[in-house]
Amino acid sequence: MSGQRQLNINGTPVAVTDPTARAMIADIQALIPSEASESNQLADKDFVNSTVATNTATFRGTYNLVSDLGLTITATQQQIAAALATEVDEADNNDYVYVQIPTSASKPTEIAHIDRYKFNGTAWAFEYTLNNSGFTADQWAAINSYITSDLVYKLQRLPDSNTLSTLLNGKQDTISDLSAIRSGAQAGATALQPSDISVGAVITDITTIL
Repeated sequence: MSGQRQLNINGTPVAVTDPTARAMIADIQALIPSEASESNQLADKDFVNSTVATNTATFRGTYNLVSDLGLTITATQQQIAAALATEVDEADNNDYVYVQIPTSASKPTEIAHIDRYKFNGTAWAFEYTLNNSGFTADQWAAINSYITSDLVYKLQRLPDSNTLSTLLNGKQDTISDLSAIRSGAQAGATALQPSDISVGAVITDITTIL
């Protein structure tokens, strides 16, 4: 047995002639195909290359529906795909282009939206529409105004005219007293004494108004 090659399986030497070892080797060999595939995780170089080629995508340009493809804005997706087959010189699987859809035939540079088309290895096909909507003047002004949700919350809590009228009702005397105090002080009147006015009541009234 000294001339035979052995395998070390779980720490136990096993001769290659052993039926169990042969079966295990056969199982391992069965997992290694002559050509790798997506279903087999033991990828060889060819499988890696084929996977890269399958998933590689090249951008083939942007085309205007009217000025580049010569179609009208009512063109169907099938018509656009056919025009791309003529216009795009070269395309491989997964390659893609963008197609600008104008708002009208008379304004080809005014874009309503942009569609993405992908080459599936045989033909061009519509994938999806990109969001091409811009900000309105009001939206852009709001962005540049530095308005925040906290400021909006505070503004929403400000009292309206009816609420202010209710809050101020019955407070005219307090406001008049404050005005008289200020006028008296400007005229050099005698300094006010604590008994002249209830500071606590005034503060309470002002807090209520605010």
